[in-house]
Amino acid sequence: MDYTVYIPTKGRQGLPLLTMRYLMEFSDVHPIIVCPSEEADNLRCQYNTYSVQAVNMKYLGEVWQRILENCPTNGVIIIDDDLKFDVRQKGWSNDLEPIKDLNPMFEWMSDQLDAGYAHGAISSRKINCLRNSIESDLHDCANAKDCLFFNRDVLLQEGARLDRLKTMQDFDITLQLLSMGYPNRVGYNWSVDQKDPAAAGGTTLYRTPDVQKEAAYRLASLWPDFVKVIQKEAASKEAIYGGTRYDVRIAWRKCWKHRDKNHKQMIQVPEPVL
Repeated sequence: MDYTVYIPTKGRQGLPLLTMRYLMEFSDVHPIIVCPSEEADNLRCQYNTYSVQAVNMKYLGEVWQRILENCPTNGVIIIDDDLKFDVRQKGWSNDLEPIKDLNPMFEWMSDQLDAGYAHGAISSRKINCLRNSIESDLHDCANAKDCLFFNRDVLLQEGARLDRLKTMQDFDITLQLLSMGYPNRVGYNWSVDQKDPAAAGGTTLYRTPDVQKEAAYRLASLWPDFVKVIQKEAASKEAIYGGTRYDVRIAWRKCWKHRDKNHKQMIQVPEPVL
């Protein structure tokens, strides 16, 4: 499936975007950078051979929704701006090494869209490393974030929204689509990792502890059968949260199991690998 790659960014003008460095060096894709209008000129100078689009929305989910509604291709890939990419070594090992070619990863995402997966992602490094006992390079009906792909037409015609929450919008859209009978697919042959979740810019501009707490409880109210609000110690690099932070525990497969089986999907969906 044809696709367009987007990299939303905010508050990091003048700084190199880590994701852009990887894509420029290790792939043939030509991503579109999405930013507030006041940052567009600087980014056009910084990345003068790439397209920069100005979108003036406060919350990331609102930006994602605007991207979805205006994407020229049916395949939409949205990637955080601060990611490093690794690849598994040969065999079903979680021994990750720095990536040298990102093109197979993008081809894989396109193939999953063609296979009937309306949404999915590349695994986070943290989760990837926990799955060393699973002899597989993929996982379905699972947590998806950071490097996501979507079937634009499915989301728009189903009325699925990316902008219902101030944060945790990635969790919400996955639950929306699972509940409608669209399994997702997460690839474990590659991994993505944030360099520093608390770095200046991005969602840290508004993701205060109160916003995080509000989103957690809002998500739980939308999905009471599948989402539980928890508190846990914040990692040292998550300085914005102080000692503890509100988070959620999500039963992804339970959501799939209890999907609306009377809902007619727009496309033929595959049987998920569980």
